Amino acid sequence: MMLITAFLFQAVIGLHWAWLFDLQEDFIFKQLSGLSLATFIAYQWRLNRARSRRMTRKAARLLGLHRIVGTLAPIFLYVHTQHWGHGYLNILTGCFLVVTVSGLVHGRIIAMKNPRFTRAWLLIHIGTAALLLPLLGYHIHIGYIYE
Repeated sequence: MMLITAFLFQAVIGLHWAWLFDLQEDFIFKQLSGLSLATFIAYQWRLNRARSRRMTRKAARLLGLHRIVGTLAPIFLYVHTQHWGHGYLNILTGCFLVVTVSGLVHGRIIAMKNPRFTRAWLLIHIGTAALLLPLLGYHIHIGYIYE
């Protein structure tokens, strides 16, 4: 949660690390950091794949990994970009952060033992993660058209 707060704080006040900003302007670095971020997202979707195929044991094992690896999301985002961007990038970054924050509060929501909160959490976390995929595809498409 601290990493997300730091990302938001630096974005609001306009701070950035010059050396990282210079790296992020390099086309090869953009591709590699974007590939690592896309790979991270694909890895996180493995849990959904295991659950949808009713692979109960594998899903149980992946759930722990999903939670641990998910905490690294802000690092992947920050290495790829230090700012929100404009237009659809605001939505893309916002969705990514909503998925991350909702993942981080999962334990607290489940501890409430309220089915409404659990369903709302599921809708927010999975729904926003699903919205992230076409936005990511569009971002990749636009990135290669205009470079």
